[in-house]
Amino acid sequence: MRVGTKRMNALARSADAHERQHLWEKMAKLYPPYDDYQQAAGVREIPVVILEPLNR
Repeated sequence: MRVGTKRMNALARSADAHERQHLWEKMAKLYPPYDDYQQAAGVREIPVVILEPLNR
């Protein structure tokens, strides 16, 4: 994973239902088309993936 110029190893996991709702709202405020993507996906829920750094 790379954040800016910093590179690190990370563990990827899908957000649980509570995390997803909270994170989706934050992401959609930053980039409103996310809500359009979800609407276009119909009943399929677009996953939110969380990257957790392994080495800090």
